[in-house]
Amino acid sequence: YSYVVAEKIEGVEYPAAGSRVLSTALKRDKHILVDLCCNNGNYERRVYSKGKMRDDKEEYRRVRKSEWGGVLSV
Repeated sequence: YSYVVAEKIEGVEYPAAGSRVLSTALKRDKHILVDLCCNNGNYERRVYSKGKMRDDKEEYRRVRKSEWGGVLSV
């Protein structure tokens, strides 16, 4: 057995992280499906299409390369 002890330090400001990725991105032909846990605690499945993100290729690449447990600030 192993135990992990964590403590939140008083007075330290933690930045708003964004949405946490719940599973690896489901890559399809022209779009990506991502399951996210949003800041408000809700589960959300978002669809990112390659055509609509044509202007922001770097953002599309970040979503495509996202992994389980990662943070997306979209």
